[in-house]
Amino acid sequence: MFETLKSLFAHPAQGKKILEDIGPAEPNFKIVATHVRAGKSPKNYVLEDAGKLPTIIEKWAFEPGEVVGRCGYDYQIIITNGERTIPISVCFLCNTLVFNHLENYKVSKKQMMNLLIEDFKLI
Repeated sequence: MFETLKSLFAHPAQGKKILEDIGPAEPNFKIVATHVRAGKSPKNYVLEDAGKLPTIIEKWAFEPGEVVGRCGYDYQIIITNGERTIPISVCFLCNTLVFNHLENYKVSKKQMMNLLIEDFKLI
C-alpha cells in the first residue's frame, strides 16, 4: 500500500542530466551531430556557442534505458570541450541514447530532433 501511495504522490522523475559533469565551456567547445543513417539529404547539426552550454546541460536529461539492440545508430554526436571528447550514439529504432560508450538512456526521435533543432545550427 505504501509503495502505491508513494508512486501516486511522488514527483515525476526529472531524468539524469548526462552533461552535468562536462565542466565550463573551454575555448574549443563544440558539439557536432552527424546523421549516419541518412538517405539523400542528411541533416547534420553543430553547436559552437559556448554560451548555450548551461541550457544544453539542463535540457539533455534522460531516463535510464534498457539493453541496446543491434539495429545501428541514426546520429553520432561528438562533444569536444577542452581536452575531453565525449561520444554519444542515438538509435531511433530502439529509442536509445548511448552516452560515452557506457550509459544507456531512453530517447525518442521527436525528443532528440527537438533538442537538436532548438539550439543547434543545421550544417
